[in-house]
Amino acid sequence: MNRLLIKVLSWRFVSVLSMLMTMWILTGDLVKSTSVTLIVQVVQTIVHAIFEATWEKKVEKKKTG
Repeated sequence: MNRLLIKVLSWRFVSVLSMLMTMWILTGDLVKSTSVTLIVQVVQTIVHAIFEATWEKKVEKKKTG
């Protein structure tokens, strides 16, 4: 496995775990906390992918063009 992929997956794990624990502390409800955490993490991952793709098209294109 490439080092970047390991780093990204490790960070995603830390991010999910820290959000889950924070939500659980705030709500006191593990089921709701898990649901919110999973939804937010999926949305953030999709938005990040769109951002990266857009960045590559717009910013990197300007560097080479």
